[in-house]
Amino acid sequence: MAVVKYGSLVSEVRGSIGGVTFQRCGQSLSIRSNPSHVKAKSDMAMVCRARLQYLANKWSQLKKSSKDAWALAALDWPSFDRFGSPKILSGYQLFIYIQTYCVLCEESFSGVAPAYVPPPLWGATIADFSAADPALLINFASPGASNYKYLLFLSMPFSYRTSTSYIPLYFIDWVQSGALASWTIPAETMEALRVPLAEGLYFKAKFFCLYMSTNAVIPAEEIVFEILA
Repeated sequence: MAVVKYGSLVSEVRGSIGGVTFQRCGQSLSIRSNPSHVKAKSDMAMVCRARLQYLANKWSQLKKSSKDAWALAALDWPSFDRFGSPKILSGYQLFIYIQTYCVLCEESFSGVAPAYVPPPLWGATIADFSAADPALLINFASPGASNYKYLLFLSMPFSYRTSTSYIPLYFIDWVQSGALASWTIPAETMEALRVPLAEGLYFKAKFFCLYMSTNAVIPAEEIVFEILA
């Protein structure tokens, strides 16, 4: 329960309400999300830990000159925190970021730091998505060349379209381009999210592309779509 004291304007807020906690730190008021239960040893968590350990070992095997090249590349790599503010990655962070996507889409490992490549404009759209027929059809207005791989990440279904600012995304699948006009994610894959697909809920979809010439991974388009009847 939150405690709110009113004056001519609201002067103080304390406690928890709506999944967030208001807390005073010195002279400032902080707001944080309430913790949610996480199964520490779920299959997904163990896979992610093994992947991170694998890549951390790869980083430790790089020569200092290679690590310096990654640190230099990171200075030119656009990155933002969860609030949309710019931030500068370290060479290690950029290495883990890029190599994670390479592992996901079965691209061969490369310790070479890539230059940043602007994202392509695909014009991705989602066809009407129905709970009765949960195959996901993605159309591209400007299909990419064959040296791109598309990676699709989806959120779990959520209730309110206005709550999309920070929603966890999960890797679903990847496909190689080559003038790809459409991409179908089968119903079995969507149903594997293990969340009932009900009319009126929303999904958040985010696309990344791997430019195979340099192994550069670029966040591309983002779409929010509704589940229909």
